[in-house]
Amino acid sequence: MILEPADDTKPGIAETLKQGLRLGRAIRLVWTIAPGWAVMNLAMVVVQGLLPLLAPYFMKRTIDALQVAIAVHDGLDAFRPVLFWVILAAAAALLSALLGSLAGLAGQHQSMVFSDKVTDIVHGKSVAVDLEYYENPSYHDTMQRAQVEAASRPIGVVNRLVGVG
Repeated sequence: MILEPADDTKPGIAETLKQGLRLGRAIRLVWTIAPGWAVMNLAMVVVQGLLPLLAPYFMKRTIDALQVAIAVHDGLDAFRPVLFWVILAAAAALLSALLGSLAGLAGQHQSMVFSDKVTDIVHGKSVAVDLEYYENPSYHDTMQRAQVEAASRPIGVVNRLVGVG
């Protein structure tokens, strides 16, 4: 009896490709149902990702302005640039918090729009099939999974993908 090594790479690659195809379908579905909300969420994620980069820059500029103000010994007027950079840093932090709240609201609204549309699609498909399908346990299980997960799974996949990006 000759033992051949198991080829574990093929199922892994096939499964990866299968998951990739589902990812593409999820993105197309989300884009088709709510393109405006998808663009808005993507833009907010990009801006929220860039805002934290401003904090170290504003901190550097604040420290530089503080060093100049201390070296000049010109009273309170020398500290105006320091105040300017502190206000900019506070505004960036406030904008980041505000965008976080707005992104949450936009995400909730996109999820509701998507969920309603997908629920309508699943309901329409379930009404269109013959009654004999409802006697098939396999079909019934598939329909149950579609009703439970179809409204939330694609939007969740896309949101996680955007978050990773």
